[in-house]
Amino acid sequence: MSHQEYARGRVLAALDQAEGNLAQAQRLLLAWVEEDASLLRGLAMPHLRSIAGLALQSAQARETREIPKPSQTEKGGGDGIEIGAFGREILENMTGKVPPQQFGFVRDEINAPHRTSEQHIEAILQIARKDGKQ
Repeated sequence: MSHQEYARGRVLAALDQAEGNLAQAQRLLLAWVEEDASLLRGLAMPHLRSIAGLALQSAQARETREIPKPSQTEKGGGDGIEIGAFGREILENMTGKVPPQQFGFVRDEINAPHRTSEQHIEAILQIARKDGKQ
């Protein structure tokens, strides 16, 4: 019996013992893996290539990871906006240091709400009367 066939059998046994509860079956498998190297090998074997690739990428990234932090006066991506300006603008809007605006339009362009029609008011009153009778 291969390691993968053995692992498949143990997975089914864990599901059976856990009565279909995946989280409990997972905990059982993890407990069994600590004692059973054949189970560990059977579970990990199909994923070893990915695991090895991830380990290599992670090690390579750590070696080349010296990213300098930009200074606050440094300009952004060529659009003339200072780095950190977006966050500062949001804070100024929240504290009221600039005139309030909403997304998509300026505040003074907002029209007053329209007057409610008589038909609408009558419909709401009819609904309220029906609800009161029941």
